[in-house]
Amino acid sequence: PITVEGGMSDRVNIVCEDVGFLTLPKGGSENLKQSLTVKESLTAPVKKGTEVGTLTFSLNGEELASFAILTDEDVAEKTYGSVFALLWQALTRL
Repeated sequence: PITVEGGMSDRVNIVCEDVGFLTLPKGGSENLKQSLTVKESLTAPVKKGTEVGTLTFSLNGEELASFAILTDEDVAEKTYGSVFALLWQALTRL
């Protein structure tokens, strides 16, 4: 998950877009490298499907494929009204 600042949730889950398949030459998997780059934090509001990083595969220094890392859900911005609503819900459960 990635930290979300100012959101109704303090984290958002991430997913990789559909990666499909990679075809490698025989014995090539030994030299296959992967690199994941993801933002450390986001600021609310966050929409589902927002691109927050990249997953890259390379073989012998040559990039084979790159896939987007996306947020898996919406995170609403925290407002006075939303905080009051949460407080009210908590109080009415007592």
